Amino acid sequence: MMNRTYRECALADRYILVLDHFVLEIFDARGPAKRWHVSQVGVEANVQEPDLLLKVGVRLPNGGISDRGEYTELIVPLSERAQVHEFFAAIRGARQGGTEF
Repeated sequence: MMNRTYRECALADRYILVLDHFVLEIFDARGPAKRWHVSQVGVEANVQEPDLLLKVGVRLPNGGISDRGEYTELIVPLSERAQVHEFFAAIRGARQGGTEF
């Protein structure tokens, strides 16, 4: 029997990112929560000094994010980049079926 893994990341006093086994859910204090299966989620990152802007949504075959489905944009302050990188590394691990959780 496979163990379920749960991981949480609070971000910028606005977002709570949750990895519950194979499901990513993003809670936004300013809007509705959104969720994706790790096999379908994609992330685009753009530096907008001093912050990092992440667009999270349905991953296209070319690696981009679909504009047709729901997506969310996260503003990541410089001081929180490391924890966000670690959190999304866990998502990549879940997608690959590894133990990087």
